[in-house]
Amino acid sequence: MTDITAEPFVYTGFQTGVVYELNANGRPNGTTLDPYTGIEVYAAKLYNLTLPSSRKVPHVGNDRLLKVQQFPSQEVATGEISVGAEDLQLIAALTGLTVLEVAGMQMLPHMTDIQGKEPNVGLLLYQAALAQSGPQRYHFHMVTSTKAIPRLPGFGADPIDIIYDIAPDPVDRYLWGYDMAPLGDVSDPYSGVSPTGAMEAGVWSGFAAGEPRICAWVADGVEDTFLFPENMPANDATNIAVWTATGSTVTPVPLGSGVTAALTGVVFDSAPTVDHEVIVLYQK
Repeated sequence: MTDITAEPFVYTGFQTGVVYELNANGRPNGTTLDPYTGIEVYAAKLYNLTLPSSRKVPHVGNDRLLKVQQFPSQEVATGEISVGAEDLQLIAALTGLTVLEVAGMQMLPHMTDIQGKEPNVGLLLYQAALAQSGPQRYHFHMVTSTKAIPRLPGFGADPIDIIYDIAPDPVDRYLWGYDMAPLGDVSDPYSGVSPTGAMEAGVWSGFAAGEPRICAWVADGVEDTFLFPENMPANDATNIAVWTATGSTVTPVPLGSGVTAALTGVVFDSAPTVDHEVIVLYQK
């Protein structure tokens, strides 16, 4: 598949969203050799995001405006995801609660004492796009860390939507856990260099030729092969990025230098160390 090129895109709609539960180190919460692919949002309908305007400070004299300074906003970036289906497992993951099963029924509490203690999650949201040159592409937003707090609707004659309120946090890592400015010298906390020029980000906006996805596993020290789900193969074996992680350390593993990629997954030359995380970014 041809790599994405830098050109204008037009886009519309909302195809799907994926919620990634995060572990204690802020990475997608893979726990076993089974691939963790997040929780796909069923019946996604609308995604809104409002980034606040810059803070403007006027300097006045001689009965007129002399200069204006612009500074970063001190307001909160807010958004919402509108969904046409109530998914108790998704709501449980977003609230830190547990679905209760009683007499063959499933229930989940709301307006609880857990409000304000919801876990942060990662988000990957995308829609169809068209490049100026013509090819079909995908426009995506990645949110590395946010709460997504549900607003439960009532009943009515028309279909009812559930709204998830989000407020992205600026953080110093990518959604797959790698530092935005990895240290050139691990003993020097100021030696980090960011390829983007920024040390923190709250939201990423980008374009891909295929549907972007993240898979995460935890190694057992024996298995060297990590497979994508059968219904989520890669569409190209070259556009795959791999990291291993333990504790606060995330290490990129370049293709051909310790790992080989295929449409079905990735194979390491040597099995990753037991309990190390394996994280892969690819296009479906």
